[in-house]
Amino acid sequence: MWDGYLGAIADFLTAHPQVEAKVVIDRFHVARSYRDDFDTLRMQELRRLRRELPEATYQEVCHGLHWVLRHNYDNLDEDDKVRLRRLFHYTPRLHQASHLA
Repeated sequence: MWDGYLGAIADFLTAHPQVEAKVVIDRFHVARSYRDDFDTLRMQELRRLRRELPEATYQEVCHGLHWVLRHNYDNLDEDDKVRLRRLFHYTPRLHQASHLA
């Protein structure tokens, strides 16, 4: 969770010593935060590739991969796996981020 959130909890607990609490960070919010950051990186990398690749190559490599990137790799069909490998050849940062999921 964000430092501000954790800091606010610490400040509250310090100001109210009678309150006993445990900070719980649930899986949903962690996953949501990761997805948001991953989408930001995806958009940055696709903008970079649009500038660097010829238009035909960009369309072949990058077009229509938004939902493919969101699925679990093991659940993809072979065509989508090939498309991802081709994309990851051009953007190792996105490849690394997808493996951290």
